[in-house]
Amino acid sequence: MSLLEVDTLSVRYPGVVAVDGLTFSIDRGESLGLVGESGSGKTQTAMAIMGLLPADAEVEGDIRVDGRSLLSLDDAALNRVRALEISMVFQDPMQALNPFVRIGDQIARILLEHRLAAGDDASGKVVDMLDRVGLPDPERQYRAYPHQLSGGMRQRAMIAAALITDPALLIADEPTTALDVTVQAQILDLLEELRDDTALLLITHDLGVVAGHCERMLVLDRGRKLEEGPTRTLFVSPDHPHTRTMIDAAPRLGARQPPDPRMSETILIADQVDVIYPEDQLQAVHSTDLILKAGETLALVGESGSGKSSLVRAILGLVTPAAGDVEFDGIALPPDVRRRKPADLKRMSMVFQDPVGSLNPQMRVRDIVGEPIGSSRHSSVSATLARVGLDDSFSDRYPHQLSGGQAQRVAIARAIITQPRVLVCDEAVAALDGTVRQQIIDLLMSIQRETGLAIIFIAHDLAIVEGLSHRVMVMYLGRPVEIATARDLFSRPGHPYTRALVDAVPEPDPLSNKYSFVRGETPSPIAPPLGCAFHPRCEHAIARCRVELPKPREVDNRTIACHRYEELRTEVESSPN
Repeated sequence: MSLLEVDTLSVRYPGVVAVDGLTFSIDRGESLGLVGESGSGKTQTAMAIMGLLPADAEVEGDIRVDGRSLLSLDDAALNRVRALEISMVFQDPMQALNPFVRIGDQIARILLEHRLAAGDDASGKVVDMLDRVGLPDPERQYRAYPHQLSGGMRQRAMIAAALITDPALLIADEPTTALDVTVQAQILDLLEELRDDTALLLITHDLGVVAGHCERMLVLDRGRKLEEGPTRTLFVSPDHPHTRTMIDAAPRLGARQPPDPRMSETILIADQVDVIYPEDQLQAVHSTDLILKAGETLALVGESGSGKSSLVRAILGLVTPAAGDVEFDGIALPPDVRRRKPADLKRMSMVFQDPVGSLNPQMRVRDIVGEPIGSSRHSSVSATLARVGLDDSFSDRYPHQLSGGQAQRVAIARAIITQPRVLVCDEAVAALDGTVRQQIIDLLMSIQRETGLAIIFIAHDLAIVEGLSHRVMVMYLGRPVEIATARDLFSRPGHPYTRALVDAVPEPDPLSNKYSFVRGETPSPIAPPLGCAFHPRCEHAIARCRVELPKPREVDNRTIACHRYEELRTEVESSPN
């Protein structure tokens, strides 16, 4: 008898079938990857297992744990099962954690309510678990509130809460989607290390994650199971074409060669830009330069808090830089967007990460796209929608009637209708599934070829930017640490941090032996370390790195800020292949 048995499960809402006759099982200690694109029914399956579906959901079939049907249990019995036998790690820890209760008290409450420990014993167990999940100074983190932790630390706290009762089954629903690629690698490694004999149901649309962490894999599409089997078998020879399409669309290093560098004229210069948020006593960007050429894609990469978004917001005038200048076509721009000329505003546009959230929910598509030109009936609206692959039937729709990919196409249409010369994409594909993400990337590259559009593409995943970027700027804690052509950077990363980002990219291949990541959390920008900001996490750091800030310098066709670059380059070149 399997630990978990899902038998012909169906979940229906008025007019919608979310899960359709799904059957699968998980044995003790086994790891199963439940994969599929948005709307495939992954999360609905997890919510059904946990008994967390909304009241209007109609459930058929059966869900059994150790042979006992969960659908027949009353609330008290189900709460007991959820605490002691099945636990869940959610995608967004900030929403799952109570913002008004200290981290340790939230986890201790689980032990207290189910009488698994009391008083100091409960507190001690929580501190031990916080230590096991890798939180620094666990006694201090016990007293911290969720907003005082980084995203990676909050997810570690969620894992501690899920594992504190030693459950038989752990359900992880997109546990790393909102995290940087380096933190993602840490969290997945942590789950592998801590779960011991706990079975794992890992829900994700990232096949690279499944390839490295799941023995078996189940593919869902529109609520139905397409196929199921050993992960290695399905990756090598999937039976269903949709599975093959998902595998081929998974981002992987080396899948696409970077485009050749652009040799056109420079249109945008940011010179020695500082961005300071006085209310937080935080300097987000330190004396940073940026140069962008016509028709070029410049990628800004780095973990959360590296200063990518703050830098481009200063360039766009959305935040006023504390120092530095921005020039467009050789003319200085006022630092505040409200003081810029209408013509200047039309020459630079932005596409945001959340495609639906960036659109006004009360406006129709034609009004959203036409707003920058002051007319929703203009022929440019239809022409622009056609350019991004949407016909006139989409004009009357509202944002909630669009898929994620369609909503992002509308956002791109709104951004390009003014015929800008520069387009800023701030994590514009991070929230999209693999096949849709590639469609949007191909669309941006097509527009660039047709119009000579210059693009600043912000991302934290190097596998995504490799095939679309002419140059890459790697930022860490508010400073560029490496700038190079994409070809040079990906063929030979120079800075240890760049190498860490490359190594942390999950390989969508279960036969791959590549698995490496940088440990530790990004330091707080409020109290950055002395010397090189990366030195606390760098295995190559020496005494000089801890006290002296490395100055950017030109070497080997790149700008690099590392004291030991030449020395480390020599070691790499002399090492055997």
